[in-house]
Amino acid sequence: MAGVKLKSGGFLVVAFLLFFLKQISGHDCDDPFFTLPPLVFPENTRTGTDLYDLAAKLFCIPVGATFSLEDSGGDVQSYFNVNESTGNIALKKCIDRDDNNLPYPRNKEVTDSIMLTVALKDENQELLCDDVLLIIVEDVNDNIPKFNLLPYSKSIDEANFTEPFFIFHANVSDLDEGEAGTLTYSIMWTPHINGVEFSINKATGSISVNGSLIYNENMLYYIDIEARDGADQYGTVHNATANLVVTVKDIPNLPPEFTSTSYSGTVEENSTKMDPVLHVKAIDGDRGINNNIFYSISGTTYFHVNNKTGDVFLNGTIDREKLPEDRIEFQIHATEIVNNTETNSTAAVDVSVVVLDVNDNPPIFWNFTKQINSITVEVQENSPTGTPVEFFENVSVRDADEGKYADMHLIVDPNTMSIYPTKVDGQSPLSLRVYTELDYESIENFTVEVIATDGKYNTTLTVLVVLINLNDNSPTFNQSNYDVDVYENATRGNYLTTIHVTDKDKGIYGNVHFELEGSKEVLETFSLNNITGILSIKNALLDYEVKPTYFATVMAIDGGGIKMSTALEINILDVNDNSPKWLPLGTLIVTEEEPLQNPLFLKATDLDKPNTPNSQVSYHIQSCFTSRGEDLDLVSNFTVVNASLIINGVLDRESLPEGINGGHLKLTIVAEDHGNPRRWSTVNATVIVMDKNDHTPQFHSSSYAVCIPESTIPGAYLLNVSAVDGDSEPPNNQFQFRFSFDPSNAILTVRPNGENGVTRIQLGSKLDYETKKEYTMILQAIDMGEHPRTGNTTINIHVEDVNDEPPKFSKSSYTWEVHEGNYLLPQNFSPLDIKGSDSDTNANLLFKITEEKCEDNKTLDVYDWIGINKTTGLLIPQGIIDYEACKQLKLVICLTDENTVLGSNSSDADVTVNIVDENDNAPYFINPETSEIIIAELAKEDYQVATYMADDSDSGKNAELTFAVESVHYMSKDGKLTEESNDLFKIETNAPTIGRDYFQGVFSLGTNAQLKPEGYYQSALIVKDNGTKPLSASLQVRVYMIPQNCKVELIFTSSVDEVTKNLPEIISTLRSAVKATVAIASLHEETKETRDTDTRSILDTYFYYSNGTSLLPTTVMSLLDADYNALVELSNLGLVSVNPPKVPDVTSPELPWQIAVGVIAGILALILVISITSAICMRRSFERRIKTEQALRNTHAALASNALSYQQQPHNKENPLFNKEAIELPYDDIDTDVEKHSINSLDERLHFDAGTLDCLNTFLEDVQGEDSVSHRPPILKETLKEFGNSGKSLSSTEI
Repeated sequence: MAGVKLKSGGFLVVAFLLFFLKQISGHDCDDPFFTLPPLVFPENTRTGTDLYDLAAKLFCIPVGATFSLEDSGGDVQSYFNVNESTGNIALKKCIDRDDNNLPYPRNKEVTDSIMLTVALKDENQELLCDDVLLIIVEDVNDNIPKFNLLPYSKSIDEANFTEPFFIFHANVSDLDEGEAGTLTYSIMWTPHINGVEFSINKATGSISVNGSLIYNENMLYYIDIEARDGADQYGTVHNATANLVVTVKDIPNLPPEFTSTSYSGTVEENSTKMDPVLHVKAIDGDRGINNNIFYSISGTTYFHVNNKTGDVFLNGTIDREKLPEDRIEFQIHATEIVNNTETNSTAAVDVSVVVLDVNDNPPIFWNFTKQINSITVEVQENSPTGTPVEFFENVSVRDADEGKYADMHLIVDPNTMSIYPTKVDGQSPLSLRVYTELDYESIENFTVEVIATDGKYNTTLTVLVVLINLNDNSPTFNQSNYDVDVYENATRGNYLTTIHVTDKDKGIYGNVHFELEGSKEVLETFSLNNITGILSIKNALLDYEVKPTYFATVMAIDGGGIKMSTALEINILDVNDNSPKWLPLGTLIVTEEEPLQNPLFLKATDLDKPNTPNSQVSYHIQSCFTSRGEDLDLVSNFTVVNASLIINGVLDRESLPEGINGGHLKLTIVAEDHGNPRRWSTVNATVIVMDKNDHTPQFHSSSYAVCIPESTIPGAYLLNVSAVDGDSEPPNNQFQFRFSFDPSNAILTVRPNGENGVTRIQLGSKLDYETKKEYTMILQAIDMGEHPRTGNTTINIHVEDVNDEPPKFSKSSYTWEVHEGNYLLPQNFSPLDIKGSDSDTNANLLFKITEEKCEDNKTLDVYDWIGINKTTGLLIPQGIIDYEACKQLKLVICLTDENTVLGSNSSDADVTVNIVDENDNAPYFINPETSEIIIAELAKEDYQVATYMADDSDSGKNAELTFAVESVHYMSKDGKLTEESNDLFKIETNAPTIGRDYFQGVFSLGTNAQLKPEGYYQSALIVKDNGTKPLSASLQVRVYMIPQNCKVELIFTSSVDEVTKNLPEIISTLRSAVKATVAIASLHEETKETRDTDTRSILDTYFYYSNGTSLLPTTVMSLLDADYNALVELSNLGLVSVNPPKVPDVTSPELPWQIAVGVIAGILALILVISITSAICMRRSFERRIKTEQALRNTHAALASNALSYQQQPHNKENPLFNKEAIELPYDDIDTDVEKHSINSLDERLHFDAGTLDCLNTFLEDVQGEDSVSHRPPILKETLKEFGNSGKSLSSTEI
């Protein structure tokens, strides 16, 4: 053959071996027969799987015999392939036994079996033997249950089912048989709402419901149904799911419902607007029916309602001041209308309308309960500025309006008087006070106007002020004292002198009368005319010796009781006789409830002889009476000590009898001498008890409580509060109301000046139950005394809730970790409790997932991964959650308050669900196709055999991989399996790096690895992950140790790229011709030293059988030579030469030279013997064969013109050995004379008939092409033409 270079000794060895094998093959196999046990395999067996070894079922196999499948009378042979050479039966296409789909013919006696006729034929395709192979196809669970008639839905009237009630039957089919086709039903998920339970019959799939189906509570129920078949002998189970939607139909059994529990509105008084005051709305309680509503009104004549729309209108104008209160309450009724007829289904709602005030009332002055325009009052002249005017204390001003329209300003014109207060809110008692000095003697009365204005209306009160004349001027004597001389013998009536006095007062206060005051003797002796002031002798009892001189006091007393005195000295020579006489007294002023600070000193004189009992005077209190002369039993409250008038303890102004003007009292005090008989005289002393602000205003109740709906508008009336003050006189017993200051509680307002101690409390600001449910406010009553005193009461406000607040989540966002897994089955997990709240008291909260998406895989449907309890907010995993499909979910949870009346009724929260990886994915080999490895016999320790790649779909620790050699077995060529040490091989793990995202296992020879050249090694490689419960994958690797001299060089006249492109076709052709596995060692360009054309590529290959036996290059050449079509196909692909290997450049281990020499000598001797014998028998025939094949090879090289591209595969998917430079065994050229002669002559002739020649010419033209440059095609064509014309046979040299 062209390119085969043999030494003569090597030639003889090969020839001898071929001859010997040919002689022993096929011996003693004249009558072969089959022994065929049944073939049993499952129906899901993959195509291409080897099922049966026919060769093993023959006692012997004749040489050249082939296996075949014969027509069995059906289509069974189309499902199988048989290897003609080895007899291996493989599955050609899948067999499905379900629905009676088995091929024909079938065995009637054996269930689910088919019959296949197999045959053994000789080289001439003559039948040697045949038999029927019984094939039994096992049923496996390969069909998934199927829900029929989808989708499923059911409508049912709302009702209360006290026991399970059938509603639906699931129609499911499964094509499998037996246990694998037996279905079991279950409900995977069903909502649990208000005790409604759905159940399913496990055997029949019938679904029932138990509980109350109420349309308004839930109109749709989604039920997840699962159908699961039984396990087959391999434990395979399938399931399918479907959804059943149950719709609840509403029935008319509920009355109408208003959209709010109550309604409120406002309208201005006197309004004539035609717009609606407010709108009410009611809907049919049966949401699914929704009948029309008829509205009506009751409890009021001020409004009417549109019976279709629910709009409320005014009937006419309203005067707020004529209403008992500013709120009108009534009811609206809603009645269902069916067929234009009212039904008995009705509901009512409370409506409250607040009538708002407008400024339509002027200020009005009142005196008690009487409206006045004028009043007459009195005031004492000389009253201090600010003194309240009597008879005005019951005057008040009022404005029937409210709020700002009731604010009034008051002024007095002219300003001789002042008014208090000057600003009034709504109503207030008024106090008219003295502003300028008043003198009766200058003017006796005058008129002022008190003007009240509310910004729109002015009202005037005319006040006639009448001055009360006071005794404000004292009598004045015309001389400071009087001296009179009289003789003791003066007679009765004798004129002594006239006393002259003047008084500026008018009226009775200007009328002065006189009194003579002095000792008893003076009074008895002398007489003073009280009108004229003439002093005269009263009697003639004058005694100079007893009383030489009389001293007396002349008192001038005006009409108001003011006394002025002057000294009167009467010198008597011989008359001296007087009783004790009082000196003028002052006024005792006492402040109630306080000890007396300044006592009143008493002084009475007796003109009797000094230092005698007749001139010694003592004092006591005789009586007590009012300034009007009424007796009072208060003597015991006073006493005289050391001529001083004092009080016993303290006095209480309020305990004095009513009617005491200004607290003025009169005491009659007696001055008595100690003579015998006693002489005495009396005097009236004035005591003024001053009122003190010693009483605090007192509320009638220490606390008040009121409940207010939070929707109440500011300004609404709440309650009246009253208080009293125990003091006697203004301003101590006058007070105002106000709240103690606390910004957080400033929700109420009060009118400062109540009427008769009663004030009105109103709502001052908007309420919010959720912000604050209760308020406690301190209302104060502050009197107007000099040192104001304050009384307190507590007003407790309880805010009633109105559902007006949106629900809230406890957090705006949540993060939750969920472990991946199948949550359709029972699993342990930690749910996420979403907390929501609503500050309203009657909230009805519902949770719902409104959005579910995968952050890292937007297209992934994750709708059923997470479920939520709509009432508790508990998030649970409910589907099949796969970390590898999605690592993070984003959910939006909506919280809704179903009972919200005002404002928004929902809020949202984000939930981030981080999927936690579980070790649920086993590692896998990326390149399991490298399961057969070729190793040259010269490979040493640590020689890299192959590189395996593995990956794991998990992450983190679960995806960290480790390679290991699990076991090693040796399979000898005769089929014996023995266990070997794992140390023969080793595999090192390389972690992923930049540019390589998978783990790498470098498979290499182990320590002291001595591999056997025949058979193969079955090594089990395992790759494990680093999970808590590690998962693994294994790979069975066959390692063939092939001698280096078994390498075959295939030389192509194509580039490496072209050969790479055609490589699959080249390998397929080689396998078909050689009937062995083809291993590619390397592909490279031919070196320049050996290249004789521009482009040549060398493909280094090995050929071996599945039992580990490798083929020598000569065997390969022989097999290729035997397959003409394969040679033509390979030639078309560019093959020009098949060469044995070169001598390996290997350094042999050092051995003792004696042993080496002996071994070499023995080998040479054996080779010599074999060579001589072989040469004698076979040389000439073999040489001719070589020459013929060489000629044919050259012919094919000439025919090959279209070079195909080839791209070398990366070594990580091939045996690393294949990327190493091929080692060839060199042979010397055949250069003997005999060989040359044999090459130039040909004993075996090639015969071509005319038809064959035409085909060959056509073939040559097709493969060359019109424009291609062939290798000597003209010569070849001419030679073929000549051969065809002459009918001769051509030698290989000629070809």
